Amino acid sequence: MKVKVKYFSIIRELLSKEEEIIEIPQKSKIEDLLNLLYSKYPQLMEYSFLIAKNHTYSKKKEKLNDNDEIALIPPVSGG
Repeated sequence: MKVKVKYFSIIRELLSKEEEIIEIPQKSKIEDLLNLLYSKYPQLMEYSFLIAKNHTYSKKKEKLNDNDEIALIPPVSGG
């Protein structure tokens, strides 16, 4: 199955891309996708970020479905 992964802020700059389509096995969870991304982009492990699945913040144990949209969102600070 395929999921769209969107990158924001410092992660987008780090990877030099805004989004990509990733193929993952059926019955994968968000944590499986993250492990795949960490192996593809080891520098990603140095950053903390929130995960959203289809525009809702999600936990790593959540199951993925075909055509889900996953967003990696670094913490935002401001004043």
